[in-house]
Amino acid sequence: MRKVLLATLQLLLCASLASAQEEFQYEDGVLIATSQNIDKIIAHFNGTFLLELYAPWCGHCKRLQPLYNAAAQKLSAQENPIQLVKGNAADDRSLGMRYGLRSYPTIVFLKNGIVYKYTGARTEEGIIAWLSQRTHPTAELITCTQLAHKVKANQLNLVLFAEESSTQRDTLVKLAQDHSFYDKYGFYQVSEPDCAVQHQIGSTPAFAIFRNFDEPIVNYSGDISEQNLKSFIIKQSIPSLFYVKDGDDVRNILELGHKVAIMFSENRDSSNTLYQAFRAASQTYRGKMLFAISGMQDGAQDKIRGHFGLHNTQYPIIGIIDQDPNLKYILNVDEETTSEEQINGFINDFFGDKLSKYIKSEDIPDESSHDDVFTKVVSKTFEQEVLKSQSNVVVVYTTRRCQNCPKIQQMIRSLAPKLRQQNSNLKFVVFDDYYNEHEGRNIKGHPELRIYAENKPQSVEYSDKMDEQKLSKWILDNAKLALPVENVPIEEVKQEQAPEEVKQEQAPEEVKQEQAPEEVKQEQAPEVVKPEAEVKKEEL
Repeated sequence: MRKVLLATLQLLLCASLASAQEEFQYEDGVLIATSQNIDKIIAHFNGTFLLELYAPWCGHCKRLQPLYNAAAQKLSAQENPIQLVKGNAADDRSLGMRYGLRSYPTIVFLKNGIVYKYTGARTEEGIIAWLSQRTHPTAELITCTQLAHKVKANQLNLVLFAEESSTQRDTLVKLAQDHSFYDKYGFYQVSEPDCAVQHQIGSTPAFAIFRNFDEPIVNYSGDISEQNLKSFIIKQSIPSLFYVKDGDDVRNILELGHKVAIMFSENRDSSNTLYQAFRAASQTYRGKMLFAISGMQDGAQDKIRGHFGLHNTQYPIIGIIDQDPNLKYILNVDEETTSEEQINGFINDFFGDKLSKYIKSEDIPDESSHDDVFTKVVSKTFEQEVLKSQSNVVVVYTTRRCQNCPKIQQMIRSLAPKLRQQNSNLKFVVFDDYYNEHEGRNIKGHPELRIYAENKPQSVEYSDKMDEQKLSKWILDNAKLALPVENVPIEEVKQEQAPEEVKQEQAPEEVKQEQAPEEVKQEQAPEVVKPEAEVKKEEL
């Protein structure tokens, strides 16, 4: 009977594939998608396939094509093949817009109709390996015997101990499909009651984290809801001691409200006295704060150093970030003489509110740092030059790698003489957020303009499009003793000299995964034209 059933299923599969071959157009094993047939493709393959959006002129797409084709042909020979699909999004813009095209090639994975970003290598082997890891059932139902093996495959797993029909399974499935977790963690359900007893889970239904670091099993004890469990997963996904490697580590340190002790060191030797003392402290304060180690590399490590302003500094240094990331504290240490007791004393003083807040700042600039329009201001001079100034101070907030910051500075340079004819009590300063900070600063993006009226701590932010007419009116309207802006004609900015709107751009991600040289990379898609609206601020 079993053989008959298997033969029947094989015949049905062959018939289905034959039907697909007749209904759709293929090229070297890759199905051709358009905005007209994409819904049929979704229905035919139960919403599960890999989709590449390409442009015929795209060099990266051309290099990817033979690798993508080869992967499609190998996958088609597997028992449960995943179909590879491609669509010409340069000619079919509706298809590109539907799947959030930003550059060529864009690759997305659809599973049960849910769209996920493809994060694997752009090689034949990379595509096959990535898909093979993601075709398992969502929130897989497993036995207690399987559990021990399954949880070893991921750094972290969420396990539901409950009957198969439990209403909590819906919550488990939603979490497993969440974009934040899909590529990272395992999600399983075990229905055997004895398994919960064996792992000391307690009464069921119950959720527990199984992980391959720190405490191996962490029971969840709060109200069961998708949002509560999501927060629980994020919190438990962070080891008590970790190395700063990528954007997730930056997020864990700066965005999630953790207390974090960070050791900055150029020495990667884990046998030195400082490393051993820091590691011991991480065990002493486990559960009270996180501990991280950062080197001197670009990317994530550079961003954490930048948060402390540690660029022309003698290393090593230990820093602490409070739940408010703007609250920072510094301890100068030595690799061979700093003891665990000294580090513990620093941390105890932190918890006892005995430490002085650390403010990052460049050195006080000399006269050569100023010019006839702009005064360079740093943290150490901000109060005197801005807050206590008898002038109306226009502050241009800049940062590294902000391409449009010099453009707005140049616009102000051209406006300054005419503005000062109408209000001689104007002062223009530039403040680099990457190396400096000041009280009350809430960074939204760059470039950012604020005006501080004469001897007033409050400021007004400029939020309009950045062209000369609007900017001039804003400055004069918000400065004391401003005369009507119409008194002095102001020329409009010409396109050849400066953009009519000095646009604020999205920051390129500082932290990117390294890709092997043979992997096919992306290039921007000029055909997909965004509306000519104000571009968002560049984020730090």
